[in-house]
Amino acid sequence: MKLEAKLTALLLALSEDLNQEAFVADSDGRYSLSFDDVSVEFYLSHDWLIIESDLNCDLSQGLNYQQENALEKVMQQALVNVRSHASVLAINEMKRLTLVQRASADVLPATFITMVNHQVDIAERYQALMQQHTLASSGHNRVWLP
Repeated sequence: MKLEAKLTALLLALSEDLNQEAFVADSDGRYSLSFDDVSVEFYLSHDWLIIESDLNCDLSQGLNYQQENALEKVMQQALVNVRSHASVLAINEMKRLTLVQRASADVLPATFITMVNHQVDIAERYQALMQQHTLASSGHNRVWLP
């Protein structure tokens, strides 16, 4: 079976598990989905299945102190998770922090669905950590001094 057909079959199994219509790939053969505010992209690269999630952290303009602190906390958590999960932190070609997982394209559908669940769970955890340790630069953060 061709690799593209294997990826299509895995995404079909995922859509059936979620009781959704079949997912459709874009012109590059990539599938872009969103689960509870976590974007997940599926694609093939050099005979590997890649699952990638954007963690909503743009590194192209540098980071302020709070963002650096938040990134440090996420990296510490990633080191804790590295032994139990196949996901790793990476910076994509657009200089955005991502969570990436690779697997053999021959992965079983049930294993694939479990991988996707773990990917979304971990991405949600990392995004929450980033938000928790980053002060938003908005008018909502006011300090009252007596």
